[in-house]
Amino acid sequence: MDREPPQSPEPPQYQQPYQPPPGPPPGTYPPHYQPPPPPPVQNNNTKLIWIIVGVACGCPLLIVIIGIIMTVSVPMFLAAKDNSEHEQARTYLRTVMSAEAAYYATHGEYCGVDDLVDGNYLDFDLPPGSSELAPGISLHIGVKEDGQGYEAIVTSGSMVFACDETGEIRE
Repeated sequence: MDREPPQSPEPPQYQQPYQPPPGPPPGTYPPHYQPPPPPPVQNNNTKLIWIIVGVACGCPLLIVIIGIIMTVSVPMFLAAKDNSEHEQARTYLRTVMSAEAAYYATHGEYCGVDDLVDGNYLDFDLPPGSSELAPGISLHIGVKEDGQGYEAIVTSGSMVFACDETGEIRE
């Protein structure tokens, strides 16, 4: 009895790997499709031209924006500066009124700027004969002949402020 050698079982069938459908070889295109042209090569001159165009278009816009900002802010700044100077002038008048009242209480009469400064009633750093309290602000005090009244005038730019022994500040 001859025995037949055992037969090996058939190898299992595996699924084939995915293969793309047949078509044109890689790197070629079908006849109806044209690849896009390559981008143009920009040299340094082209970049320079774009920079010049950008600056030429941007500068006028920047100038317009700065002009709008200045149109709004400069008048506001000047008004604030004027208000500040006017308030400073009123403050000087209040100080003069207090000094004149103290001098009157001590001496029984009113006096001029030099006597108020010399008597330490006013703490202004004024040289003798000067009337300028600050740049653009000047003080004048006129005393009645009998010494029983005065008028103090402070000028600030185009504004004039005045007061007298009644204590009322007038513009």
